[in-house]
Amino acid sequence: QSFILFISWSIAQENLWLDIPFSSIPETGMQDLYPDDLKTYRLDTNRLLTVLAGAPQERDVSLADSPAQLIVPLPDGSRMTFRIVQYQMMEEGSSQKYPDIFTIRGISLKSPQYTIRADWTYKGFRAYLNTPKGKVFIDPVYRKNRQDYMVYFKKDYTNRSSTFSCHAELEKG
Repeated sequence: QSFILFISWSIAQENLWLDIPFSSIPETGMQDLYPDDLKTYRLDTNRLLTVLAGAPQERDVSLADSPAQLIVPLPDGSRMTFRIVQYQMMEEGSSQKYPDIFTIRGISLKSPQYTIRADWTYKGFRAYLNTPKGKVFIDPVYRKNRQDYMVYFKKDYTNRSSTFSCHAELEKG
């Protein structure tokens, strides 16, 4: 039974992430992040939401026993499959008020050294992965665009916003 379930999860996510050139992404809003090295993908958001909604709550099943799986891209162009569960970040009243917000955590089928934390909100999908090669982020390329994403290592991100400078004068007293 678990073999059949594994096949159905894999088939359902076969084309979840489509590798696309950055130049093909429409500018729909401001770009907040500028990694020096990245890969860009188009996400089938309807399929993703089906996967996230189908993940059990961690209070109901352990991560090791979860049948839910999520495939995500890595900065080198490969894909990795994670066993996932939903977990509650919000208080019960807030989670009932916003049922379309998902928070998940997971562990790779390949190795427990790979872990993921991710969420889906009205701003789109965001993920943070711990890997032996470093931390990986998946973020929307532009605001107001929930289908196009950049995948990059933390080491490849340089904060390009202006540096903070304090101009307050301290009173001597």
